[in-house]
Amino acid sequence: MHHASRHNGVIERLLRARGLAAERSDLVWLALSDYARGKADFGDYLVERSGRSAGCQYTVTFESRSGYRGRNETIEVSAN
Repeated sequence: MHHASRHNGVIERLLRARGLAAERSDLVWLALSDYARGKADFGDYLVERSGRSAGCQYTVTFESRSGYRGRNETIEVSAN
């Protein structure tokens, strides 16, 4: 089973649940779609979608293994 399949089902059920409202569910749906096709964590896609909706040109991460390579920049930090 693809890593996203199990998580997508849970998130989709939450989004469709009666009596439960998600803030910016439109962005959650977009991030969910990105997650199903991509290699990064769902949270990485949600952060990127949230930033994009706020007008950010790039999303910056310290997590070099995120696997997300869209509008993302990775910052490598040395211990020096």
